[in-house]
Amino acid sequence: MTDPLILPVKPGSLSTRDIAALRKTGVTVIQHEDPGSLRLLRPHAQIDGSDLLACAMQALTSGKVGARDQREEFTRSVARAVLTRRGQDHA
Repeated sequence: MTDPLILPVKPGSLSTRDIAALRKTGVTVIQHEDPGSLRLLRPHAQIDGSDLLACAMQALTSGKVGARDQREEFTRSVARAVLTRRGQDHA
């Protein structure tokens, strides 16, 4: 897996033309008020099917009614599972 080409910059520091030119070369431009505070999370944390099922069940039983809210809850649940797993992997 190759490293992604990511360029974090402050908003307005590059012109639209420059951003388009960078994108044509495969660079992803991320605009953020504090580019130095950004962290690249690599998808190396392994979560298995049981963990994903638990995340889905948590989202479905969270009391959220709409599909959009349930998707958001599922996303938050998966993020918590990945961060928890990463913490265990680095302990």
